Amino acid sequence: MAPNRFENPDDYIALLAKIVKKMVDRFVSPVDLDELSDNIIQANIFPFDSNSPISKSNLRVYVGNAIFELLTDSSRSYVLIGSNSVLGLITKDIGTLEKKINKPLSHSMISDILNDADHDLRILTIRLSQEDNNLDDEIKDSVLAKGLEDSDVRVRCASLILVPDRPGEAVEAAVIDLLSDSLLQEEVLSCIKFDRILAAYPIIGEMSLSADEDICRMGVHYLAHIDSYEAVPHMIKYLDQMGGSEIYEENYEIIKNNCLDTARGVERMPTHVKDALVEYCVSEDLVIQTLALRCLASRWVTADIPTIEAINCDKNPLAVELKLRALYKKKAPKSIDLAKKYLNSEHSGIRTAAMEVLGDIGGKAELKLLREIAVDTERHDTPTAMEAFHKIKERLEKKK
Repeated sequence: MAPNRFENPDDYIALLAKIVKKMVDRFVSPVDLDELSDNIIQANIFPFDSNSPISKSNLRVYVGNAIFELLTDSSRSYVLIGSNSVLGLITKDIGTLEKKINKPLSHSMISDILNDADHDLRILTIRLSQEDNNLDDEIKDSVLAKGLEDSDVRVRCASLILVPDRPGEAVEAAVIDLLSDSLLQEEVLSCIKFDRILAAYPIIGEMSLSADEDICRMGVHYLAHIDSYEAVPHMIKYLDQMGGSEIYEENYEIIKNNCLDTARGVERMPTHVKDALVEYCVSEDLVIQTLALRCLASRWVTADIPTIEAINCDKNPLAVELKLRALYKKKAPKSIDLAKKYLNSEHSGIRTAAMEVLGDIGGKAELKLLREIAVDTERHDTPTAMEAFHKIKERLEKKK
């Protein structure tokens, strides 16, 4: 039954805050604003009278405010899951719990507590172990991994908050398992830096391709902001496969730019990443093909010359230019011959790219060839040929 009415409006707000805290503490999984609001109304535990600033129509707003107060609790006893669900982590008095934990901490004692039925005690023990400078890193890693694998979602979530930027192998493996748990995917993505957790990227990539809009948005959000070379192939895969959706339109430019910036920031790109990108260098989608080649533009090595030469991009002027320049930079023997071949392409853009490349790498023979094109009044690309001609001429004169 709802309590009697109050004279002071603030007393209603304080009462609601107590009710929300008790309800959140009672739930063993995340509870959202709507569920809390509905439960409060159905249970008839709040007085919606004329003195109250809180009504059934605005209850959700006040419940949200009460949750915000819980989240600012300095003891880190509550956490936001997703955009509007709260999870109570430690629901008992921390001082009382600490009296049950003997110090200094030892691995055997921690192991015993992690098997205790009290989830509050398990959470606090894990938290204290990570703050204890006397424990070996290997022990801390083992304890935190067990917390991430705990059967109680509250313990898993509390452990997740404690994962360091550079976790050990056991914690890394546990994080990957959690990333596959749809309940905590957003929390994992928001808490963890994946620079070194390579196994996470295929999962994030698959999330971005999900038919579930919420899961897709989470994966796309991460692809749009991550700056690890491991994610570059997954960014291109998303752009290649998910065109036309609202999420795609909203994030296309962001992901494309992040893809290029990330690829350009890599000093040496691992072979497996490069191989994954090469697959898109022969894409029938010319935009995707160009993007892949741009990502690889300064990442080729001499051993890649056969791979570059084998890329068929004859219908894509931008890709042809990237291919020609890549071969030139690696001093590929066929660079000049390939550029000469493209001078006769039916695509004006490809002819232009070939002339520009010859202007950069050509010699006496190419000087003569470009001069012939430059004075051919029937061609529309004579200005480009003339510019390339002068580039070669100036370069040859400097060598005299």
